[in-house]
Amino acid sequence: MSEKIKSIDNKELLLQLEQLAEQLGYGISYADMPGKGGLVRLRGKGSFIINRSLATEEKIDVICENLRALDLGNIYLLPALRRRIYNEE
Repeated sequence: MSEKIKSIDNKELLLQLEQLAEQLGYGISYADMPGKGGLVRLRGKGSFIINRSLATEEKIDVICENLRALDLGNIYLLPALRRRIYNEE
């Protein structure tokens, strides 16, 4: 297993999680808002709306928490993403 997959920094992890969400058909937007944010449905389309003032680590947590609720069984995930999404670290 390569070092890049073993140890991925938070900015890269956030980027990969955003790409995964988009691959699944979910938009991601950052907004000034109360609370942390989460997954919402507007007109039948899912979207992550996340508080832009959160630290990168907290943004990752919000996305992972909501991705766990989705069916990811048939999707290849990098080991680092899978570990983080499913709290296997």
